[in-house]
Amino acid sequence: IATVNLGFDTTGLGYAQNGITLSDYALMIDKDGDGDFNSGPIGFFNASRSAGSVIYFDGVYLPNAAVFTIVTLKRSLNLPAVWLGFSATASGVNALLQWKTAEEINVDYYLVEHSFNAVSYTAVGRVAANNTTGENNYAMTDYALSAGTHYYRIRRVDKDGKTALSSTRAVKIASNEANIKLWPNPATGATLLLSLSSQQPGSTSLQLRSADGKLLLQKSISLVTGNNQLTLDIAQLPAGIYLLQLPLNNDFITQKFIRQR
Repeated sequence: IATVNLGFDTTGLGYAQNGITLSDYALMIDKDGDGDFNSGPIGFFNASRSAGSVIYFDGVYLPNAAVFTIVTLKRSLNLPAVWLGFSATASGVNALLQWKTAEEINVDYYLVEHSFNAVSYTAVGRVAANNTTGENNYAMTDYALSAGTHYYRIRRVDKDGKTALSSTRAVKIASNEANIKLWPNPATGATLLLSLSSQQPGSTSLQLRSADGKLLLQKSISLVTGNNQLTLDIAQLPAGIYLLQLPLNNDFITQKFIRQR
């Protein structure tokens, strides 16, 4: 199954039934299913709404065989962080990833993990944790994705080495028929070849960025109508993932390439 809505009747728990504060409750999920909430991947899901004495958690994803319980969010629990939400949204050929946490204690950083099949994941980004007890908002963009469905999850890494995973989100990227081609990709030599198809003559600004968006090079290039062949010197680039960006044909094109040594 995909996601479910869960409701818990709090009658008899010893808490006031009127004026329930939703931020006082969360669903704690033991994702490896062994019933030990002190080991393995643990997730937290905040309450969505209440009706009388019933507290609801809407849109919860539970992995097969997961064990879960309702908890009250008190500082004395010493929970490393509470997940408040995670979303992944397509923006052209890019994926905008946003997540929110609260009550961070001894959190080191977050890893953004990507998969083509929702089984095997690879880290594509790292974001330092604010490590504050208030609400924390994070965002990262994964650029120049191929057409198809991409899966994302966020891995929280604590300072003691423990980790916990967010829920999984899917992003569908439409066919990307960009008017720019790069080769070889992965690039192992000193130059990268670019083929650009322009609808009119003129000039544009070519930008080279690191995977985290840092500008490494900006170069003005002249274009003719039709096909344009260009070369880019990448001899000094260390191994890694890079982005080429430029305005072209009333669009802003982003292409990803890999530099190998």
